[in-house]
Amino acid sequence: MRFRVAAVTTLAGLFAFSVAAQDRKLVIVIDTFENPANHRNSTIGNALTDMFITSLSRTGTFTIMDTRGGTRDQVDADLYLSAKVTNFSYFEEEVAVATVDRARSAESATVFEQTMSIRIDITAVDDSQEIIFAEMVEHTETNTSATAMATNYRQLVAASVSVNEMTNSMMGRATVPAIDRAVERVTTYFGIFPFAIDAVEGRIVGVVDSQNAVIDRGLAAGLHTGDELEVLREEPILNADGEVVFSRTVTIGRATTNEVQANGALITVTSNEAIREGDIVLRGAPESSAVEHVTRGTKFLNAAFPAAALKEYRAARELDQESVELFFHLGMAYWGNWPIDNQYFSTALESFYDFLDRGEPLELVALHRHTFGSCVGIFTLTRDSVSYQSPGEEDLDHFFYVPLEAIVELRGRPEAGYSGTLVVIRAPSAEQVQKNEGKTKNWTLYFQPTSILGHTPGPEHALTAAVVTTYLRNAGVSR
Repeated sequence: MRFRVAAVTTLAGLFAFSVAAQDRKLVIVIDTFENPANHRNSTIGNALTDMFITSLSRTGTFTIMDTRGGTRDQVDADLYLSAKVTNFSYFEEEVAVATVDRARSAESATVFEQTMSIRIDITAVDDSQEIIFAEMVEHTETNTSATAMATNYRQLVAASVSVNEMTNSMMGRATVPAIDRAVERVTTYFGIFPFAIDAVEGRIVGVVDSQNAVIDRGLAAGLHTGDELEVLREEPILNADGEVVFSRTVTIGRATTNEVQANGALITVTSNEAIREGDIVLRGAPESSAVEHVTRGTKFLNAAFPAAALKEYRAARELDQESVELFFHLGMAYWGNWPIDNQYFSTALESFYDFLDRGEPLELVALHRHTFGSCVGIFTLTRDSVSYQSPGEEDLDHFFYVPLEAIVELRGRPEAGYSGTLVVIRAPSAEQVQKNEGKTKNWTLYFQPTSILGHTPGPEHALTAAVVTTYLRNAGVSR
């Protein structure tokens, strides 16, 4: 197996998945957004709630319930979403006085630098009140104007803010992107999130013919057309006096739902025994396989939900202790979480070391810097060697293969002006011996973390450089 470290899932693909993955639209209750602490008596929360509901409705992903006219208890929903506007601020500063020539009569004009910032913290819980989504979105808008707007801003937020007033102002130019981002994050997350399917148990209440019957469970119980059911029968065991001393349930066949109504369904049965009223039908609660956990984990990771990804990969590990590829996936998820929790930095490296120690290659996108110019290729690290190949390049300066024991120097350092780290490897190469008369050669590689994850960790913590340098040093390569 080969792993190239790069995000491969697009948001467009995630939205497509969200539509296909659900047999029905999830029902979501949206509470009024809580006003920011500095504007508690305003109606900002109402305006943002209206904007959020409108934007979310356009996605067609959810059945949306607005509880502002009642209470949550009056609605049976899959999700309950609430949000708090934790920052809604306007800052204005006089930065310059410009001179304007009006028909050779000089006039002065004051220039204001204006900044509008908004932050929204969103949480969603299920019907058991467990938090299953927590996200923060924010946006800052800047503007330069000859007109002071601070008074207008204070008057607007102190009054009843309408959506129209909100969107047709600088306030709106800051708010709309934040709302759109919030909708994108909610929609993307719940397009991936694995909602549990509850077990459904019912009875055959009417026999149509030898293969078709009616059961007493339907849409209200969570059944849908095409669901697979197990058909069971209770068998009593009698003693010599004809008394029931034990009862067991045995499977007599399988069934598929064909037509489903609110409280009943028509099923087609495959059975070697004649079905009869009173037989039990059961749709179990399916459990995800290791492969399904990994698939979801990768989708979460590519959509920048590292905590959810880590949870999925850990679940996969519980089901599959032998999978080597899970060391790679866990390393990526731990790395994505370390800015949130520093303990994951070393855990991420350990996961990659486990992956490499088991003989798997780790491929990294790298920029190979020459004396003049550079080329982009694939750097491959294994437990035995390092190599680099630039596609389409035949010159030996664009290719090398070096056994680990041949490396005589390894240096890594943050590179000013870049988001990644330079790694310098000095070693004789079999391909370079003749050309360099047996002398050692330096290869300078620049690893770009933005090509690995959707965020940039920082120049001193580039994932690739950390993995490469620490692994090679642990393998006995000199500094």
